[in-house]
Amino acid sequence: MAARQLLQQTALARPFLFPVNRPVLTWAPPEPDPDFEATSYRLKARWTEPHRETVVYTASRHTGFRLGGLGGPVKHPDQVTHDLLLSAVYLFCLANHPLVAAHWLGEECYRDEHRGEKLPDAKILDDASPPNIALVIESGGEYDAPRVEAFHRSCKAKALAYQLW
Repeated sequence: MAARQLLQQTALARPFLFPVNRPVLTWAPPEPDPDFEATSYRLKARWTEPHRETVVYTASRHTGFRLGGLGGPVKHPDQVTHDLLLSAVYLFCLANHPLVAAHWLGEECYRDEHRGEKLPDAKILDDASPPNIALVIESGGEYDAPRVEAFHRSCKAKALAYQLW
């Protein structure tokens, strides 16, 4: 009997009715610090609808293994909106910036190496050997100003360019 390739779950998620076609904030060293309050306002203002039951599909563990990923059910149902936004960012990159998508490394791929650290949602690696981090991607959700600032300070301390979506 063939293993199921997809899993179906119902979770609460906020619909995003805004286009996912550009980051809310792009920063790179040595640019000045951004306006954290204004960035937070822009992130929060995008969400106009309440959470609603949403059917989500994920790869089964078997499918994830076969494709070089993890697969399995949603681990944090309260973060489905975040995950859907990050997926939309990846799909935007895949369609419009295929080299970025080809060098995309999701957080799950490097989480074990950095236990206890706040990690960006994705790293975009360059072609060097060994590869360097060319850019980090963060799904901003409804970040308040201190959270935007904390993310920025973390990236700035490591001289990492980033996009906050």
